[in-house]
Amino acid sequence: MSRKITRSVSLLALAALSVPLLSGASKPAGDLSLLYGIYDLQEWHTDGGVLKPPQIYGHFVVKNGTITTVLHNGVDPGFTTIAGIGHYTLQDGKFAYQYDHSETFSKKGGTLSVDGSIPWKGLKVFDVIEQTPTSLKIRTADGDTEFDFTPTTFAAFDHGKPLRSYKRLAK
Repeated sequence: MSRKITRSVSLLALAALSVPLLSGASKPAGDLSLLYGIYDLQEWHTDGGVLKPPQIYGHFVVKNGTITTVLHNGVDPGFTTIAGIGHYTLQDGKFAYQYDHSETFSKKGGTLSVDGSIPWKGLKVFDVIEQTPTSLKIRTADGDTEFDFTPTTFAAFDHGKPLRSYKRLAK
Protein backbone atom coordinates (compact mmCIF):
# COMPACT_ATOMS: atom_id res chain seq x y z
CA MET A 1 0.00 0.00 0.00
CA SER A 2 1.48 3.34 -0.92
CA ARG A 3 2.30 5.96 1.72
CA LYS A 4 -0.38 8.28 0.29
CA ILE A 5 -3.08 5.59 0.51
CA THR A 6 -1.93 4.59 4.01
CA ARG A 7 -2.11 8.23 5.18
CA SER A 8 -5.60 8.46 3.63
CA VAL A 9 -6.65 5.31 5.52
CA SER A 10 -5.31 6.84 8.77
CA LEU A 11 -7.13 10.13 8.18
CA LEU A 12 -10.35 8.28 7.31
CA ALA A 13 -10.06 6.22 10.50
CA LEU A 14 -9.48 9.37 12.57
CA ALA A 15 -12.47 11.08 10.97
CA ALA A 16 -14.75 8.09 11.46
CA LEU A 17 -13.69 7.54 15.05
CA SER A 18 -13.93 11.24 15.91
CA VAL A 19 -17.69 11.55 15.39
CA PRO A 20 -18.29 11.30 19.17
CA LEU A 21 -16.10 14.40 19.59
CA LEU A 22 -19.04 16.41 18.36
CA SER A 23 -21.09 15.38 21.39
CA GLY A 24 -21.96 17.85 24.10
CA ALA A 25 -19.52 16.57 26.76
CA SER A 26 -17.72 19.35 28.57
CA LYS A 27 -14.00 20.03 28.23
CA PRO A 28 -11.63 19.49 31.15
CA ALA A 29 -11.77 22.28 33.69
CA GLY A 30 -9.52 23.70 36.32
CA ASP A 31 -5.94 22.63 36.79
CA LEU A 32 -6.24 19.62 34.48
CA SER A 33 -7.02 21.78 31.44
CA LEU A 34 -3.58 21.10 29.91
CA LEU A 35 -4.90 17.61 29.05
CA TYR A 36 -7.37 18.97 26.56
CA GLY A 37 -6.20 19.08 22.94
CA ILE A 38 -5.38 17.58 19.58
CA TYR A 39 -1.83 16.27 19.35
CA ASP A 40 0.31 15.35 16.30
CA LEU A 41 2.77 12.44 16.70
CA GLN A 42 6.42 13.59 16.50
CA GLU A 43 8.38 10.58 17.82
CA TRP A 44 7.70 6.91 18.47
CA HIS A 45 10.35 5.15 20.56
CA THR A 46 10.82 1.46 19.77
CA ASP A 47 13.43 -1.17 20.62
CA GLY A 48 14.87 -0.47 17.15
CA GLY A 49 15.24 3.27 17.73
CA VAL A 50 13.32 6.52 17.51
CA LEU A 51 10.92 6.79 14.57
CA LYS A 52 9.84 10.15 13.16
CA PRO A 53 7.58 11.33 10.34
CA PRO A 54 7.30 10.29 7.55
CA GLN A 55 8.09 6.81 8.98
CA ILE A 56 5.22 7.28 11.42
CA TYR A 57 2.03 9.29 11.53
CA GLY A 58 -0.56 9.78 14.23
CA HIS A 59 -2.83 11.85 16.39
CA PHE A 60 -4.00 11.71 20.00
CA VAL A 61 -7.16 13.65 20.80
CA VAL A 62 -8.52 14.48 24.27
CA LYS A 63 -11.67 16.46 23.69
CA ASN A 64 -15.34 16.59 24.70
CA GLY A 65 -15.14 13.50 26.92
CA THR A 66 -13.59 11.37 24.16
CA ILE A 67 -10.12 9.90 23.62
CA THR A 68 -9.20 9.17 20.00
CA THR A 69 -5.89 7.65 18.92
CA VAL A 70 -4.69 6.91 15.39
CA LEU A 71 -1.12 5.66 14.97
CA HIS A 72 0.59 4.46 11.80
CA ASN A 73 4.00 2.78 11.63
CA GLY A 74 5.21 2.33 8.05
CA VAL A 75 8.80 1.31 8.87
CA ASP A 76 8.46 -2.45 8.50
CA PRO A 77 8.27 -4.03 5.07
CA GLY A 78 4.53 -3.87 5.73
CA PHE A 79 2.72 -1.47 8.04
CA THR A 80 0.72 -1.28 11.25
CA THR A 81 -2.11 1.18 11.81
CA ILE A 82 -3.88 1.42 15.17
CA ALA A 83 -7.17 3.26 15.63
CA GLY A 84 -8.81 3.49 19.05
CA ILE A 85 -11.66 5.48 20.51
CA GLY A 86 -12.80 5.67 24.08
CA HIS A 87 -13.81 8.03 26.81
CA TYR A 88 -12.25 9.83 29.75
CA THR A 89 -13.40 11.12 33.10
CA LEU A 90 -12.10 13.89 35.32
CA GLN A 91 -13.12 13.48 38.94
CA ASP A 92 -11.57 14.46 42.27
CA GLY A 93 -8.38 15.67 40.55
CA LYS A 94 -7.90 12.36 38.74
CA PHE A 95 -7.88 11.66 35.01
CA ALA A 96 -9.02 8.24 33.82
CA TYR A 97 -9.59 6.82 30.35
CA GLN A 98 -10.26 3.63 28.50
CA TYR A 99 -10.71 2.51 24.93
CA ASP A 100 -14.18 1.30 24.02
CA HIS A 101 -13.24 0.30 20.45
CA SER A 102 -9.85 -0.48 18.95
CA GLU A 103 -8.66 -1.86 15.61
CA THR A 104 -5.12 -2.76 14.62
CA PHE A 105 -4.49 -3.24 10.91
CA SER A 106 -1.22 -4.99 9.98
CA LYS A 107 0.22 -5.93 6.62
CA LYS A 108 3.16 -8.32 6.59
CA GLY A 109 4.20 -9.73 3.26
CA GLY A 110 1.02 -9.91 1.24
CA THR A 111 -1.26 -10.62 4.20
CA LEU A 112 -3.50 -8.00 5.82
CA SER A 113 -4.77 -8.79 9.31
CA VAL A 114 -7.17 -6.98 11.61
CA ASP A 115 -7.22 -7.30 15.40
CA GLY A 116 -10.20 -5.79 17.22
CA SER A 117 -9.03 -6.44 20.77
CA ILE A 118 -8.98 -3.58 23.26
CA PRO A 119 -5.50 -2.94 24.76
CA TRP A 120 -6.77 -3.16 28.38
CA LYS A 121 -10.05 -3.50 30.23
CA GLY A 122 -11.47 -0.83 32.49
CA LEU A 123 -10.34 2.69 33.24
CA LYS A 124 -6.64 3.54 33.46
CA VAL A 125 -6.56 6.04 36.36
CA PHE A 126 -3.91 8.77 36.67
CA ASP A 127 -2.98 10.91 39.67
CA VAL A 128 -1.36 14.33 39.39
CA ILE A 129 2.29 13.97 40.42
CA GLU A 130 3.59 17.41 39.45
CA GLN A 131 1.88 20.58 38.38
CA THR A 132 2.84 24.15 37.50
CA PRO A 133 0.94 26.79 35.54
CA THR A 134 2.70 25.53 32.35
CA SER A 135 3.11 21.80 32.96
CA LEU A 136 1.17 18.80 34.18
CA LYS A 137 2.55 15.32 34.95
CA ILE A 138 0.16 12.49 35.69
CA ARG A 139 0.96 8.84 36.47
CA THR A 140 -0.91 5.61 37.08
CA ALA A 141 -0.79 4.30 40.67
CA ASP A 142 1.42 1.38 39.59
CA GLY A 143 3.85 3.82 37.94
CA ASP A 144 3.69 2.00 34.61
CA THR A 145 2.33 4.91 32.56
CA GLU A 146 3.12 8.63 32.78
CA PHE A 147 1.81 11.50 30.67
CA ASP A 148 3.53 14.91 30.62
CA PHE A 149 1.66 17.91 29.18
CA THR A 150 2.76 21.47 28.42
CA PRO A 151 0.91 24.13 26.42
CA THR A 152 2.69 22.89 23.25
CA THR A 153 3.56 19.21 23.86
CA PHE A 154 2.43 15.85 25.22
CA ALA A 155 4.80 12.97 26.03
CA ALA A 156 3.90 9.42 27.04
CA PHE A 157 6.22 7.18 29.05
CA ASP A 158 6.00 3.42 29.64
CA HIS A 159 7.82 2.09 32.74
CA GLY A 160 9.88 5.32 32.83
CA LYS A 161 11.02 5.04 29.20
CA PRO A 162 9.89 7.48 26.48
CA LEU A 163 7.16 5.94 24.32
CA ARG A 164 5.71 8.69 22.12
CA SER A 165 5.92 12.46 21.92
CA TYR A 166 3.44 14.82 20.32
CA LYS A 167 3.08 18.45 19.35
CA ARG A 168 -0.17 20.17 20.31
CA LEU A 169 -2.10 21.28 17.22
CA ALA A 170 -5.14 22.80 18.92
CA LYS A 171 -7.03 23.01 22.20
